[in-house]
Amino acid sequence: MNILPTTSLLLKQQTKLFDDILNKKIKPVHVVELLLVSLLGLAAFGAVISLAFPHWWHTLALSWKMIVLIFGSQALCLPALYVFSSIRGSRLTLTQLILYVVAGVTTTAVVLVSLAPISWFFTWSTDGNTEIIQVMNTLMIGLS
Repeated sequence: MNILPTTSLLLKQQTKLFDDILNKKIKPVHVVELLLVSLLGLAAFGAVISLAFPHWWHTLALSWKMIVLIFGSQALCLPALYVFSSIRGSRLTLTQLILYVVAGVTTTAVVLVSLAPISWFFTWSTDGNTEIIQVMNTLMIGLS
């Protein structure tokens, strides 16, 4: 039984998922799954990186900030991406491009969730040296 079929397809068979987007075979349930995985993954990584701070409200704040950081930067750059890809001859519609961006955000979220245990380990094993943890988390976000 495959619990997250679209996310699994994104991780294991990207070309099939992208072909489905190009051929307009993607269904709204697939998009909802990608968005939910993205939101939960980014919120979970934000919660893990908040463990370096002493107050509980940092968990809520950093979970929300991770979502805004990733989705906001994609939304901010989407118009330029569409214009430049159109100038370069791409035949993608805006909807297809948005689906590609959502797939990219989902990939980022899944990679960050997979790196969350490493972040958690170093957060709890260092003696309050938040600068090292901040650099490590920044590198993880950049890697993803």
